[in-house]
Amino acid sequence: MIQSVSNSRTGNGTMYIGSRLRGRILAIKIVAGAVTDNYDMVLTGETTGIAIFTHANLTLSTTEWFYPRRLADDQADASISTDCYVEIPVFNERIKCVITNAGTAKDVAVTVIYDSET
Repeated sequence: MIQSVSNSRTGNGTMYIGSRLRGRILAIKIVAGAVTDNYDMVLTGETTGIAIFTHANLTLSTTEWFYPRRLADDQADASISTDCYVEIPVFNERIKCVITNAGTAKDVAVTVIYDSET
C-alpha cells in the first residue's frame, strides 16, 4: 500500500519523519519556502543508518521531487553492480532528516512516499 509521511522544520537541525516505517522508499517531495541560499540535506534510517538521500547545495524555492535508488550489490565477486538500481528499504524505524547551512529563516517540508509492507 502506498503511504506518505511528512514533517517540516525552520532552519538548521534534525527532524524525524514517520514512526516505525516498514517498506521501500519510492519518492521524496521537498517544499522549501523563503529559501535564498543553498542548504544541505541528508536522510537516513534512524536505527539502521541506511543512506536514503544526500544532497548538497539545494537551492529549492518551490516543490521538488526526488526518486532515490541505490546500486544493487549482489554480484558473485561482491562488487557493486553498475547497471541495476533498487528501491531503498526501511524496517521499523523513523527517517532521520538533517538540514545544514539553512540559516534560521528557511522553511523546509519533507514528505516521504513509500510502499508499506504489512
